[in-house]
Amino acid sequence: NALLHFEITPNTSQRFHIDPKALTVGTDGVVRYTLVAQSSAGATSTSYEGLRCQTFEKKLYAFGRPDGSWSRAKRDEWQPIFKNAANRQHVTLAQDYFCRDGQIAGKASAIIDRIRNRRPLSISGN
Repeated sequence: NALLHFEITPNTSQRFHIDPKALTVGTDGVVRYTLVAQSSAGATSTSYEGLRCQTFEKKLYAFGRPDGSWSRAKRDEWQPIFKNAANRQHVTLAQDYFCRDGQIAGKASAIIDRIRNRRPLSISGN
């Protein structure tokens, strides 16, 4: 299971990854994905999330447990993504990989290719 790393900013203390096998583009206009965050101390957290390009919102569905099972998120309503927030991973995913002009930027395979090849929309233009 090769996770795909994506860069937030050079001085970010956490490293973020997407599981390419779990990324889907729904007919409801939501990109769903598994996000893995690793701290500089080695702690890992896994979450299953959704991102809606049309409204620039995110939703947390579940947290991954160490045994591989999932714990449903208690707060599972849509929340706005703030561009000045401390947790910039959602801004990066939305702006650089998932969305263009309020729409999902392509199929799941195209999004995965952008992350894998580190070709954000702002650079690649596609």
